[in-house]
Amino acid sequence: MAKKRFLSRRLACLCTTALIALPTLIHSNDAHANVVVVANGLTTTAADATGNTGGAVTTADILTFTGATGTIDTATTLMTIAGINSTTANSAVGLAGAGGLTVTGNVAATVDLTLTIAEASSLRVAGNITQVTDEVNSIILAGSTLTLNGTDQTIAGIINSDTGNDGVLALTGAGTKTFSGIIGGAGTNELGSVTVASGTTAVFSSTLDSVAITNSGTLQLDGASNANTITNSGTLTVNNTL
Repeated sequence: MAKKRFLSRRLACLCTTALIALPTLIHSNDAHANVVVVANGLTTTAADATGNTGGAVTTADILTFTGATGTIDTATTLMTIAGINSTTANSAVGLAGAGGLTVTGNVAATVDLTLTIAEASSLRVAGNITQVTDEVNSIILAGSTLTLNGTDQTIAGIINSDTGNDGVLALTGAGTKTFSGIIGGAGTNELGSVTVASGTTAVFSSTLDSVAITNSGTLQLDGASNANTITNSGTLTVNNTL
């Protein structure tokens, strides 16, 4: 009996040690998604999801930033994840790497999230871009490209240039992309180009400010909008000043 009790205590000790040694990887209630916590100042790479020896990135990962700063560096190979989120602290996250990043789910701001896409990089989002009440989800294009390629997407955040009047917002895929936030800021924060592909519908409820707008699908402008040039080969509806 004494030997069995010793083995039980030894097994419990080994289990506890193994749990402590696990990287910061929290499984969500969704059996097909992993909530991966990225702490303040750390960098996610393909080989290290948490930036702290957390194991390789997987397509099921939702990168959750909990500090003031963070980085996603894809290097030269396309990285695919399930989502991006911010919790507990306003987060400024940089996306770098020529490989670019594909998000198959949502980019969500539980607290303020500012995601800056470097000129050499790119971001593709198939899900929604969301923010809770009184929080802001901002995407800044530093001469880079943001592609929204999902179906029936809701875009609640702000999308701006990095004071360069540049950056491309490309809308593709079936269904409707509905924008409720300001797209393209004033002055030098306006986007360089907004493109709507054939078969895609885009509805902008608030301001759209871009140097150029090219529409091959269905484009509806409900807010006050501004563009130097508009090229339309699809259906364009303007319900406000242009």
